[in-house]
Amino acid sequence: MEAARNGVPVLAWPTWGPKTNAEVVEKVGVGIWDRTWGWGNQRLVIEDEIQRKISELMKDGKLKIKAKMVGEEARKASGNGSKRTIIETIASLKQNMRN
Repeated sequence: MEAARNGVPVLAWPTWGPKTNAEVVEKVGVGIWDRTWGWGNQRLVIEDEIQRKISELMKDGKLKIKAKMVGEEARKASGNGSKRTIIETIASLKQNMRN
């Protein structure tokens, strides 16, 4: 949530618990999730793999733009305290996930 509010792209890697957040990050288009990294203790991910994904994330202009847009919308929604604006932002994100 903090990354989204600040318009920062995310490298999602759910290691324990639900994978929902990683799915949302990927579907909304504000980050990437390498599903081959596994979950829990499935396999050891080496340093080079992490470095490559971080580099990919930092170079992806589309992710940067989308993350910035989501951040601006989140700040607007929380800045004026409008319940309607927050609901509209969530509805917009859900619509983006469907597309």
